[in-house]
Amino acid sequence: MRLIDNSRIVSIDREKLLERCLGIGSFADKLAHAFISTLPIERKALREAVASNDLTQVAKQAHRMRGSASNLCAVELSTAAEAVESAARSECEDNVLRLFNDVESAIDRLLTEFENSDSTP
Repeated sequence: MRLIDNSRIVSIDREKLLERCLGIGSFADKLAHAFISTLPIERKALREAVASNDLTQVAKQAHRMRGSASNLCAVELSTAAEAVESAARSECEDNVLRLFNDVESAIDRLLTEFENSDSTP
């Protein structure tokens, strides 16, 4: 089963992604797999920037994650990353830490959905 057809993937607006991919499900699947394969690397980079309290890097990494998530139509993650980026650019350290938890939760949900997508419905 193509990931784009799997109803267990709810963190992605599958219909919008398919539309963005001109209705080509195999392209949408490739895009999703590429995103999921790089997500742990992006997560680690953002996590390290947050831990080191480097707000410039936090903003940069959150922006990168927001763009990637937006391209995949992963609305929850895109929105959470945008909030972290905004907080970092505003130099609101407390908000960055609080909002980063939303990013972590969105990533966890997305990764879990993809891990479970291979099992039979």
